Amino acid sequence: MEKPATIEQDSRRNKGGRPPLSPAPTCASDTRALIAQEIVKTKPSASRLRSLRALLKSFEDAEAQAKAEAAAAAANRLQQEANDLKRADIEQKRLEYQRRREVGQQRQSVDEGKQIFALRDELAVKKQENDALRNENNTLRSQAAESAAIRDENAVLTVKVAALQRQADELASIKATVSRELGSLFNTDERVAALLTEFGSLKEQGRSQEVLERMKAVILELTILQTAYQVEQ
Repeated sequence: MEKPATIEQDSRRNKGGRPPLSPAPTCASDTRALIAQEIVKTKPSASRLRSLRALLKSFEDAEAQAKAEAAAAAANRLQQEANDLKRADIEQKRLEYQRRREVGQQRQSVDEGKQIFALRDELAVKKQENDALRNENNTLRSQAAESAAIRDENAVLTVKVAALQRQADELASIKATVSRELGSLFNTDERVAALLTEFGSLKEQGRSQEVLERMKAVILELTILQTAYQVEQ
């Protein structure tokens, strides 16, 4: 890129006429250079200096505004990067939280499954115990029913035994009365008295075979008579 010609070069090139104007400044440094050239002149132009200074101020303000805008853009860019990093960190934490939650749910599911199996086993044991208790209860009820039936039977038997005992007492009383009456009849029977008299006389006789046979015959007849009267000697 060619450098613009300075004022001295233009004056040397155009010695016979008016030097061409300097190119318009495009930035603050160009304006400062023009101000410096104007100041070093023998008779600097105050109006030109004011114009150049006003232009310098506008350039400086524009540069300051550009720097501010660049700084703001950089700050915005940094803020955006920080926000992006923050969002990325939040997303990472969310994913980590979700992962931990899923792992916790899986562990909880496993623990719940173990608890369900444990409860199922416990329920099975409880069911067996309940069945055993139910069977025992049924057995006890059956035994209680049998005991009640036995008590009822015992009560009936007790009543029957009491009735039979009364009947036995009555029969014993009747038997005793009949025995006494039969005994009186047996003792007053003439045949019994004759046999007893004969047996007494046989006892006083000798112990011959004939006497013994007769004593046996007398005893047999007395036994027959006693049986007939149903009296125990």
